[in-house]
Amino acid sequence: MRKRMEWSTLLNEERLRPKSSLGKAGFDARNAFEADFDRVVFSTPCRRLQDKAQVFPLEPIDAVRTRLTHSMEVSCVAKGIAKNVGKWLRKEGKVDEEQLSSIVTIAATCGLVHDFGNPPFGHSGENAIRDWFAKKLELGQLHPDLSKSENKPYLDDFLHFEGNAQTMRLVMSLQILSDVWGLDLSAGTLSASMKYIAGSDNINKEKHSRKKLGFYQAEKTKANRVRELTGVPVGRNPITLLVEAADDATYCAVDLEDGLKKGVIDWSLIKERVSRVGDFGKDLIRRTENRLSGAGGCGGHNAKEEYFIQYFRTLAISAAVEDAAEKFKANYDDIMAGSLEGELLFDIPTDAALLYGELKNIGSEFVWNSKETIRLELLGRNVIFSLLDHFYDFDDDPRSKSFASKSYKLLSSSYKRVYHSENSEWQALPEGYRRGMLVTDYISGMTDSFATNLHRELCIG
Repeated sequence: MRKRMEWSTLLNEERLRPKSSLGKAGFDARNAFEADFDRVVFSTPCRRLQDKAQVFPLEPIDAVRTRLTHSMEVSCVAKGIAKNVGKWLRKEGKVDEEQLSSIVTIAATCGLVHDFGNPPFGHSGENAIRDWFAKKLELGQLHPDLSKSENKPYLDDFLHFEGNAQTMRLVMSLQILSDVWGLDLSAGTLSASMKYIAGSDNINKEKHSRKKLGFYQAEKTKANRVRELTGVPVGRNPITLLVEAADDATYCAVDLEDGLKKGVIDWSLIKERVSRVGDFGKDLIRRTENRLSGAGGCGGHNAKEEYFIQYFRTLAISAAVEDAAEKFKANYDDIMAGSLEGELLFDIPTDAALLYGELKNIGSEFVWNSKETIRLELLGRNVIFSLLDHFYDFDDDPRSKSFASKSYKLLSSSYKRVYHSENSEWQALPEGYRRGMLVTDYISGMTDSFATNLHRELCIG
């Protein structure tokens, strides 16, 4: 029988970094989870999200979302779902008031941090990195270490490159505070941030929690330590499910709003498709359009359509928040046993699940695969392929005068410090793996504009 997770253990404030004699500032009234949120807000990866695409890369229209605005919205929605669930947990006597507050804070932090690891150009950037390594493997042009059978898990980290795993690398190892502990977040926050729980050697497409890479081999020891500290032997942290639902609820709705602003979709199509979702969908459309008539109208056709989609987005997200919270309560025992697979919002049939399934279909057909988006994704793929070609075979010998040594000089000094770290666990990893990590860390950390401009400078001048 599986051991149940307990909130007293899940909300572990311990940090992985060995305890410092400096201690906590005397005036600091924050608990560990509140400090985590503040560390995330002030971090460099958070600022970089302002120039990373949500759907439309290199977007000139300010009103269209970036990864930063998307992440802020996910954080808000995650906090709302967590508060709904937390109040129920408090009423049922499963948590106390302080634990309720911590659950809400962790959810808000994870919502903000969930896309930190996304490379330039979003999911197409992830695919580009995977495809580049697969192509070089086929041509026999990767570092010899990665061709050894015993090093297959290390090779697979690149072949299965994943923004979620890169997020864990950033917060656990890269965003350095003069050491190798990243942002040094609490175990409770790190555990909830781990959307997937598979290393490259145990990906399982049949299980949602393991269908993608959750952490790299470089962070395997840290990831296992987090699971040990928080008492999550199998399955995912319960807060992870709430944050995932918040992300699903947000992007499916707001991406249609941005698509309408960009002119790749219109309200009449959304209305027609949502009305197919039975009485629930028809009621949302009715409430949306009645709201405008009650407000006395607003501006011309475009303004009217934008008003419709904005209010519809509000209603849809509200329905998702309530739906996800109720599903969490109904499946609480399975969740705490780590046995619930799948996504709260999509995989448990309800009216809201049908609605969001249709919103996802609309996004896929008309927004995420619009001609403008595809053109920019192809541009991004070319940019990332070109940058990997330029930097992968770097030469870090200070005596060298080769062009490969010049490429090395352009790499981020922060990431080079990590690469040259004398940490014994890092140095024990294969050299080819460490070299590949330096390059993918550098390129995946770029913003869309920086990557595009660097590519232009190196290839065109």
